[in-house]
Amino acid sequence: MVKNHRFKFDKLVRDKLPNILLDTGVTVHMRIMEQEEYLERLKDKLFEEAKEVIDACNNTDRNNIKEEFADVLEVIHVLGNIYGLSIDEIEEQRIANKQNRGSFEDRVYIDYIEMTSDIPKLSYFRGKPEDYPEEELD
Repeated sequence: MVKNHRFKFDKLVRDKLPNILLDTGVTVHMRIMEQEEYLERLKDKLFEEAKEVIDACNNTDRNNIKEEFADVLEVIHVLGNIYGLSIDEIEEQRIANKQNRGSFEDRVYIDYIEMTSDIPKLSYFRGKPEDYPEEELD
């Protein structure tokens, strides 16, 4: 006796995936999202794909790494389009950021910073305690 099995997907997928699944005999239950939900799911997808890049890099399979980077780039293309940004504009900004603030290529890691209370940047770091928790000085 053949038994049916159901698997929860609950995520945004590439446009052709439903037909690819249908062609293999899989029944697909899908819907087209409204714009607001679509934007939120794209943001979720960016995190999902970034995690897949990390996993792929841990396995060091060059083709898998390339595929996962391409998936991240696809999400960036789509999100950029939604916000009216072309990939060329994003690339120009990446280059400007690199020229102004550098890249990540030199492997610089800051363990912590210290400053006196008269430095204007103090309010910036205190305003983001989830990113920069303030530690007690000895």
